[in-house]
Amino acid sequence: MTDTAGTSPSITLPRSSDPIGFVRALSPRIRELSAAAEALSVISPEITDALRDGGIYSLMVPTVIGGGDANGEVHPSTLIDVLEELTVADGSVGWAVMAQMTGIGTWFAIIPEAGLEILLASPDYRIAGQVPPTGKAVVTDGGYLVSGQFGFASGSSSAGWFMGGFKVVDADGKPVLDETGAPRTIVTVVPRERTELKGGWDVFGLRATASIDYAIPEQFVPDDLVAKGGILRGDTLHRGGVRLLTALGHAAISLGLMRSSLEAFQKLSHEKFRPPAGLLASHETVQAAYAGWRAKAESASAWTHRVFASIFDVVKAGGDATEAQEADSRLVATHVAYLAAEITQAVYLLSGSEGLRNAPDNIIQRTFRDAMAASQHMLTAPHIYIEAGRIYLDTPGMQDTHRRILDHVFAPPIG
Repeated sequence: MTDTAGTSPSITLPRSSDPIGFVRALSPRIRELSAAAEALSVISPEITDALRDGGIYSLMVPTVIGGGDANGEVHPSTLIDVLEELTVADGSVGWAVMAQMTGIGTWFAIIPEAGLEILLASPDYRIAGQVPPTGKAVVTDGGYLVSGQFGFASGSSSAGWFMGGFKVVDADGKPVLDETGAPRTIVTVVPRERTELKGGWDVFGLRATASIDYAIPEQFVPDDLVAKGGILRGDTLHRGGVRLLTALGHAAISLGLMRSSLEAFQKLSHEKFRPPAGLLASHETVQAAYAGWRAKAESASAWTHRVFASIFDVVKAGGDATEAQEADSRLVATHVAYLAAEITQAVYLLSGSEGLRNAPDNIIQRTFRDAMAASQHMLTAPHIYIEAGRIYLDTPGMQDTHRRILDHVFAPPIG
């Protein structure tokens, strides 16, 4: 299902001719290995290698360097469907691929040309990690000396590179300010062999994502591997703002968790008896509950696809995403995450002891735990409802920091 498109003399990125069909074909094997993945807290290399070779990790990579699929740029609805399908098979696989797919797609759009060549020539171009500036960087000839402690490196087991954010300081450790007077920060990547993997991912859900803590010991990174800000190359969604890719991915994961839970409950409802009505599927309360869950899940899916398709259409026509559209993207990711937590919990409660048991194939329990874990990400939190509402209502007194909902995780209150 894949062909290839040359991007540089050093590497050829695989491209899929049918990414949705590819992940559907791989899904049975993902399910077979999911229990072992959860027990070991790591996804099997068999799966991550298959997804890499099948062109899935590079779906968000700019097409000018060989990303996308065999037809070029991938529509956001296809990206959503691919991540949803992976999540239905195993929430940890969906999440880890989403994190790395987004990281790769972003980095390959913003890294300077010489840095891009370095990444593409490396043994594995996949990236994991986060970019909050918790490290420090000292300017030196040709680059920086960087060091720092970081966390949540989802997909770390299959990453060749780790990213991090750093506050720039002088030789005395004092912050270096930018032209606006704010502390200067940089974002860069370092190779796996120069990263200390700390572990620390002992969690309730999404266990196999290997979202570990990691350290970047002091080392030199060249200017070529430091993001300069702004899009250097990319397609419609990159031009719409790379943060949109993150919101899209989170929404897709939540859709997949809901669907997986509902499919598992539908099967259980024809197997589990509860007197006096007999089969769960024969209980009117169960029938009504299931119909309600399905209505909410399908509505959320339609809204998710519409939000990102509308942004795509505007940007493709040469426009910019509006503040309301950016708010839509962050709000839909938050709303669907909480809806997934609500529905998977409701399914768990009606499943009885079947949901309780720690069986390798207990999809109802695992989707419940995974949805609860997904709801704790800082991208999705109750304050997003407030911030989006401010924008929709054009609340008096809003400053730019309130309007740029994708630029700030926690915007301050209006004074």
